[in-house]
Amino acid sequence: MNNTMRNRIGDIEFEVRARLGIIENYPTGWAKELNIISWNGGVPKYDIRDWSPDHSQMSKGITLHETEAQRLRELLDARFTRPAVKGRGWDTAENAEAVEKERQEALASLQASQEAAQAEPSAVDEAFVDEEEREEECEQEEQTENEVA
Repeated sequence: MNNTMRNRIGDIEFEVRARLGIIENYPTGWAKELNIISWNGGVPKYDIRDWSPDHSQMSKGITLHETEAQRLRELLDARFTRPAVKGRGWDTAENAEAVEKERQEALASLQASQEAAQAEPSAVDEAFVDEEEREEECEQEEQTENEVA
């Protein structure tokens, strides 16, 4: 089967380069689809919109360049793989509580890290202090040698 479909609706010319999948089928026969489409001979883009069964009509939709589609995937992956919200609707009280709990835990972890960093000098700080002490000792030795001489 050829996945390329050229068509013209009004002043808009489009070529469906690949039909990636149907997101939702509606009782009217229309379907929300994810496709790769070249609009008016331009660079093909990911496209999400509703289509009539024969693709003779379409709704308004959204097009995404490759990098935008990749970022959308990252955002959705993060949204649906977080244990505290997996499988829950966005507007449930349980979800809001879980998200707030995660935020509070992240904030507490950040504060603990900052307090630990302030309380204990890092290895770099200790090395710097050791170097300063060595320089002071060398200066004192030089002064002693100069006084003796």
